[in-house]
Amino acid sequence: MIKKRITKIAAGIFSFTLIVNTCFAVHTDKMVSAATTVKDVTSQVELLGNPFNKATFAKNVWDMQVYNNRIYLAHGDFNTNAGPIPVIYYEPSAQKFITQYTVDEEEIAQYKVMDGKLYIPGTDSRGDWNNGNFYTLEDNDQWLKNATIPNALHVFDMALYNGQLYAACGTSRTGWGEVLVSNDMGKTWTSRVPIGFTFYGSWATSLFELNQTLYASGKMMYMKPTSITTSYTKYVSMLGITDSSSTRQIYSTNFANGLTSSYVYYMKKPTTFQNKLVYLNNRITTSHWLPDSMYIAKSINESTKVIFPEASAVPADQLIRGNSLYVLTNVKNSAGNYTSVVYQTTDLQTWNEVFRFNTDTFARSFEEMNGDFYFGLGCDSATVAASTGNILKVASSAYQDIPLIPVINNPSTSELTPSTAELTQTIPSSTTAPIIVDNNDSSFISNSTWTITTQSVGYYGSNILNDGTVGADQGKWAMWVPTITESGNYQVYMRWAADSTRPAAAPLEIKYNGGMDTSKTVNQQENNGTWVLIGTYALSAGSDQYIKILCSSPGYTAADAIKLEKVN
Repeated sequence: MIKKRITKIAAGIFSFTLIVNTCFAVHTDKMVSAATTVKDVTSQVELLGNPFNKATFAKNVWDMQVYNNRIYLAHGDFNTNAGPIPVIYYEPSAQKFITQYTVDEEEIAQYKVMDGKLYIPGTDSRGDWNNGNFYTLEDNDQWLKNATIPNALHVFDMALYNGQLYAACGTSRTGWGEVLVSNDMGKTWTSRVPIGFTFYGSWATSLFELNQTLYASGKMMYMKPTSITTSYTKYVSMLGITDSSSTRQIYSTNFANGLTSSYVYYMKKPTTFQNKLVYLNNRITTSHWLPDSMYIAKSINESTKVIFPEASAVPADQLIRGNSLYVLTNVKNSAGNYTSVVYQTTDLQTWNEVFRFNTDTFARSFEEMNGDFYFGLGCDSATVAASTGNILKVASSAYQDIPLIPVINNPSTSELTPSTAELTQTIPSSTTAPIIVDNNDSSFISNSTWTITTQSVGYYGSNILNDGTVGADQGKWAMWVPTITESGNYQVYMRWAADSTRPAAAPLEIKYNGGMDTSKTVNQQENNGTWVLIGTYALSAGSDQYIKILCSSPGYTAADAIKLEKVN
């Protein structure tokens, strides 16, 4: 099974691998790019509502997570004990908010999707502190409380790494931060903190992966290497973790150059994009934290600060869709006057503005579903805005006339060789809407059980499937059966999350009006998150044509999505 292991940070860092505890020179060039055409969609922003029945600050939308065609909303406040906290999601198809469950916590700080399952780390339990909690959404669509993490007063983050479940906590056993690991998916736990290590003065609040190592981080006091003394070393360390060891790692300004020592920072919302760690730094305020800056790290000793085209834009959230990274930023124009700007990049160097809109407070989190963007408003503890907790929507129709990503069809395998005519057809001239069939749609069929995963990067929709077998699996297949409403010639595209363990030549069968094409294969080790052009075929109206992928080539065959675009 292919899994990309990622997660988050926040209070002293530790890694599970043997790494020399030395600070090296760091490349600190700032990444800046020119802004694209400004698209102000303020007049088209839709207020969906404010579903939270809490004090204003506890309505901060700390996180938004798409899962099962729903958008889950995190809120609460563990500093003021705002619990219990209802699990609320917005369902776009029904256009309403639904309360699904209530967690026995003072706050929901985040939702996490790991190996196809939705998790809630128990930020601050209201019950017995002998065991900390985490919650899982089970196959019957019911939430399960798992009160199994020993001595965990706070469970801030969780991660799947090499088949094991990790939790970044604040525990009564250590008095501060601790990282625990479970070999049975959360039933039993053991500490991964080495003898002599502790997160002094801080909880372990985030987990992230970088260069085949899982790190745990907490409160970060950035200092120059020459300023790190014995008394400060305990505050500027993280834990590095591998399968066999846990080692303290010292970090400093090399990990986030340019941050001032006037503040204490937490790393938030780390993610892996193009084999680099992309993360946000939030600084501590009276209650919780404020967005501050964004960094791209190649290692714990080399980082680059991102400066957006709108130089005063402060990053608040990020998400990956296909081969693009989207970042939510906010510009404070004056008191009670903010501009939220969404940027997109495919290379972490050029930042394209997607759209912007004005609000009376900043947008703290965002999500995307079927091209529509959703935003959760927030505030800081010093300026509590009444609109905190408002959920906004920007429909794709509000910005779709601005091209986000150029259409590039560049198959790189010798097996996939479209004709010259196909390569010169960039955007089909038909007004017929593209037809997309995802692996979660009812028109997707397979002849046996496939494995669901969300740990890969680049898939379409909410997850991707693989056949669960690293070798060739003769006789196993998956098939997309689109419903064609208008007969004609269609360009057929396929998409997948690329990985080196996938097949280099997965065979396809394409049934079209008048025949069957079995000559095409796709290299799923390349073209990550890209709509790859397979060919142009005559398709008739109805549902008797299909695109099938076979598992007869060695590797974890992926089944994600296909797209059809009509051409004249």
